[in-house]
Amino acid sequence: MKLAAASVASTDVDGFPCRHAARGGPGAVMGSKGLKAIIVEDAGGAGVSIAHPEKFREAAKKFAKAVVDIRFPGF
Repeated sequence: MKLAAASVASTDVDGFPCRHAARGGPGAVMGSKGLKAIIVEDAGGAGVSIAHPEKFREAAKKFAKAVVDIRFPGF
């Protein structure tokens, strides 16, 4: 139906829905392409290593602050 509110949902480790990405209609775009599911299995994977952990932490703090400032000005 290509609805603007169509979302992409993710589940937690127990298979229960936990997050939805809906702004801009990513679900509508994926649905229009006939996509039904994306499955990512990380069991036994090597994991993710961060090349520069301190720089990553600094960038993450800046990002989190920017999100809070936008959502809750003067908080």
